[in-house]
Amino acid sequence: DGIVVVTRTAKCTTASKLTYDWEGTLVSTSRCAGTRGTTIVLDNLFARMPVRLKDIKSNKSREYSRIVRQVQNYALICAGVRISLVHKTAKGSTPVLSTQGSQRLLDNASTVFGSKIAQNLTDFQCRSNDF
Repeated sequence: DGIVVVTRTAKCTTASKLTYDWEGTLVSTSRCAGTRGTTIVLDNLFARMPVRLKDIKSNKSREYSRIVRQVQNYALICAGVRISLVHKTAKGSTPVLSTQGSQRLLDNASTVFGSKIAQNLTDFQCRSNDF
């Protein structure tokens, strides 16, 4: 259990797989098949924190909603970055959110909240550094 990062640039034919322990120490590196971009997998995220794990288990719905909301926030503001969230359980995987990596925030809003909401938004550009 730990953190696995699989990343591939457009110029490479294979991906690099980096495995870290929970202390952040690089445990292994290898080449593997992979799509262009970076995938980060966190397995058993709170296994080493029993109090936090117990809290999460007793408030699954609330914690799940918080995670989804945080990823939605990133998906809205990260123009040009494709973001996917998949919920993995013992029964399988369920896609929760997937953006296309558009440069337009309005496209990201449509992906996150749906086209009906996006139709009521106005696209604008701000060229001032005052914000």
